Amino acid sequence: MPKKLLSLTLALLLLLGICLPAASVSAASSPTLSQTMLAIRPGESATLTVNLNGSGATVSSWSSSNPTVATVSNGVVQGKSYGISAVTAYFSNGTYATCQVHVALQGIDVSYYQGNINWNAVASSRNVDFAIIRTGYGGENWAEQVDTCFEQNYAGATGNNIPVGVYHFSYATNVEMAKREAQFCLSILDGRPLDYPVFYDIETAQHRNMSSSQLAAIVTAFCDIIEAAGYTPAIYSSPTFFNGSLSSPLLDKYDHWVAHYGVDRPNYTKPFVMWQNGFRTISGISGNVDANYCYKDYTTGGSGGNVGTGGDGSYTLSCNLSSYTFGSNSTYDFTVYTKNPVIPTAYSSSPDVADVSLYRIQDGSYVYRLRKGSNPGVALIVVQDDVGNTLNFWVTVKEDTSSSNTMSCSILSYAFPSGTNNFVFDVTVSGSTAPTISSSNTSVVEARYYSATTTGFRYELINKGAGTATVTLRSQSGQTISIPVTGRALSTGGSTGGNTSGGNTSSGGNTSSGTLPCDTSSYTFTTLNAYTYKVTTSSTTPPTATSSNPSAVSVAYKGSCEGGYLFTITNQGAGTATITTKDADGRTCSFTATGKGTSSGSSYSIKSDTTSQFSLRAGSTYTFKFTVTGGGSPQFASGNTSFLELVSTVKEGNDYLVTFRGVSAGQVGVYASADGPSMSRQCIIDVV
Repeated sequence: MPKKLLSLTLALLLLLGICLPAASVSAASSPTLSQTMLAIRPGESATLTVNLNGSGATVSSWSSSNPTVATVSNGVVQGKSYGISAVTAYFSNGTYATCQVHVALQGIDVSYYQGNINWNAVASSRNVDFAIIRTGYGGENWAEQVDTCFEQNYAGATGNNIPVGVYHFSYATNVEMAKREAQFCLSILDGRPLDYPVFYDIETAQHRNMSSSQLAAIVTAFCDIIEAAGYTPAIYSSPTFFNGSLSSPLLDKYDHWVAHYGVDRPNYTKPFVMWQNGFRTISGISGNVDANYCYKDYTTGGSGGNVGTGGDGSYTLSCNLSSYTFGSNSTYDFTVYTKNPVIPTAYSSSPDVADVSLYRIQDGSYVYRLRKGSNPGVALIVVQDDVGNTLNFWVTVKEDTSSSNTMSCSILSYAFPSGTNNFVFDVTVSGSTAPTISSSNTSVVEARYYSATTTGFRYELINKGAGTATVTLRSQSGQTISIPVTGRALSTGGSTGGNTSGGNTSSGGNTSSGTLPCDTSSYTFTTLNAYTYKVTTSSTTPPTATSSNPSAVSVAYKGSCEGGYLFTITNQGAGTATITTKDADGRTCSFTATGKGTSSGSSYSIKSDTTSQFSLRAGSTYTFKFTVTGGGSPQFASGNTSFLELVSTVKEGNDYLVTFRGVSAGQVGVYASADGPSMSRQCIIDVV
């Protein structure tokens, strides 16, 4: 072996030996921090301690994802300015532990549900920087819709020098109702001064089924009247609403107050000013009260601001990964922390070994996905921002020594019919690496990877013109499958839509009417009045959905989620309807929904505050807030207790706080039923 090559090889082996992947260390022996979430005010400090858990490791370094918000030195965290920063301790065994630090004011929100409050005791606790008080709800019956405790709560809070804002609960379904709610809210305030905004509370089932343009008009109508009266308007809702029906850019000018319990930071990508994060016990208040962080000091004219709006240009990059070795899995997600609003670029030195791409964006961080390539080897992953900061680490893909890496295909040949330019098909493999795909004539048909499935992988054929081509699949072990494909001449009038034949027709997968993957093949309403389904697409443009019989079953866009988009079908009456969803590329899927008569049967309904797909670490917990209307005996369950287990259920009025714990890595659904045995999926969790 030449000396230069030998030296390079030895150096690479040494580097790989030093940069042990976190996955190689047992979770049971991994060091942890004393807290995973910490709240301090600007100028305050707190100390994070390390539990080595008998690992024998030592602390290598500490880092803050945003030093302008919080700094850290030997575990001592110092609050600098309002915002969120991820403080991470890195250990000598290649593992790390992170604490989300919230530099914020801490407050509560109250209504008549808290009963008589001793505001002097609240103020004496020195744990409440502000209070948000309910004015009332709706605007159709002013005499009966005032919060019965507003007067005493406002007087008690202001009399004890606690800064005050208010919220008004909305039932408006049109602009005129919103205007009446605003006028009603102003009549309750009666000119009283406020330190914090007037928050418009949007969260009812009626709002959930509205389009973003409809809801934007309602919110704007309310806020315009509030602002004209000299108050600051703002919006309160859950991430589900903000990511869905409240996502109109017209609403970005208003401060956002996000409600999301059981997490260390809200699952919301746009800027927000306040976060309702759970419950607290406060002297002077009987029982629990909502806890809130505010990242803006309204009392000083608004110093601080929206979380996620960027810093002063002194950006830093940090990452939760120092190296990685692929096992049986084909993908792995890692997070890059920065307050820079410009998305960092990421690339691989050897995409055939391991490729990288941006997967999703969350406040203050970017999640990238590693994908195992077709060849074993080592790839250098580089992440770089626009001001020159760089991260890099090595990814290793070991050679697949399995002798049983077999492959089979769902089709033997294919000819594009008239009006169809796209077709997807499934390949079943025993190994974990996606076979490569190629076309002998790309001017006739283009062939590309589409997505992973439970049994293998999905691929897409794209018609490019008349003629024939051979599409070849090749597994990592060298097995090949050849598929003759016949293309047709492209219509000058453009495509007439997606595929209407072929594709996966199995229950729970893509339906026979097209190539857009859908998790539902049919649905019959029994006890529930609403059901949410998911379509999978990489398009950045949300698909459209229609119902052939909206008087029986209507359909509305719900919002985006990881890997696709969510739509909700609602029972409107007896009868059947064909629900058709079409994406920007013309791909469609359809399924039949059967409605029951609204005058008979149960009127029970249930909704969750979290419907977007998210990740949860094994051993960690997450609490859903389910709201049940119409009475009933709600039930909650995990789709697979090997991955996710139900921990507790706590009833709070019409709400149920349901806590689940991650058990082991896997994808699992969370199910709920308002009454009866028929349960619908509310959310998908990736336990990691």
